[in-house]
Amino acid sequence: MSIQAAANELTKEIERLTKIRDSLLVGGTTPGAPLTAPPAKKATAKKVAKKAAKKTATVTAAAPAKKRVMSEATKKKISDGHKRRAAAAKKAAQEK
Repeated sequence: MSIQAAANELTKEIERLTKIRDSLLVGGTTPGAPLTAPPAKKATAKKVAKKAAKKTATVTAAAPAKKRVMSEATKKKISDGHKRRAAAAKKAAQEK
């Protein structure tokens, strides 16, 4: 590809991107001005009340967390494991 062909291709791409940019800017903004978001719609009192009611309904409808219950056998296994590790650490400390 020659330099002239590459320059022509770049010019076409620039024109295409410029058209896309201009189509996005249609709406009253001037070229070079920062793009802004459209103004937000005001919420009506009815919508606000409906959202608040929905929010409180979901909070009160949530079930309380279940209490975790550990069996006595599991508690004994954990206790024995702690005792074994403590004894091993104590023995290692005395050997030093």
